[in-house]
Amino acid sequence: MRYTLLLLLITLSSCKHEKLKYLQSTYPSGKPKLYYYFDSKEDADQLPIVHIKDGIGTVNKPLTFGVEYYYENGKLMVKGQYINGQTSGLWQYYYEDGVHQARSYYLNGLGKDSVYCWYPDGKLKRLLIEIDTLKHYWHGTDYFENSNKLYDYGFFMGTDDHWLMTGPWAEWFEDGKQKFRAELKSGSTIGKWQKWDSLGNLQEGDSTINVTSEFENF
Repeated sequence: MRYTLLLLLITLSSCKHEKLKYLQSTYPSGKPKLYYYFDSKEDADQLPIVHIKDGIGTVNKPLTFGVEYYYENGKLMVKGQYINGQTSGLWQYYYEDGVHQARSYYLNGLGKDSVYCWYPDGKLKRLLIEIDTLKHYWHGTDYFENSNKLYDYGFFMGTDDHWLMTGPWAEWFEDGKQKFRAELKSGSTIGKWQKWDSLGNLQEGDSTINVTSEFENF
């Protein structure tokens, strides 16, 4: 039995592939800022360059490697990977004190599956769930720091990670009272909408209101 266990451990150890760790950049103080993790020296020797647009990275060559960004205090800032030159897989983001800031999944540069965002105290700030993979339609809920709902909405996620607000939209005051409710198309209301003040007085209308500008400041 001991021989079998030892043989298993040796086999697993021999199959484990260690990534090659390369320091890509440092802070003026000399402390590490960015590491790349490659499967082979051949990949590392190609010296990939990552271009960031709208928060999504694209590599100038179809390479696969992991990345880790660090704060100057040594705490991990971002951890993720590029597959065939595209942002893919699980990406995790952290505040400077080490608390989780966000977690998201990507496939070929597009957001997939779900996105979680947290406040610095660890409370949930935003939750996005992919509803229709083919149409890239998502459902989102944003929260106040007291955990009450702030926004509830649907949107299409474009290829540039741009959100096109479409579908039911609801908004609340921080105390939990309803503030606004409407149906949206491309970020603007269509048809009848309802709006409440902080005292609960209701106003209704059907004029077009663009809600995107206020939402993007969240």
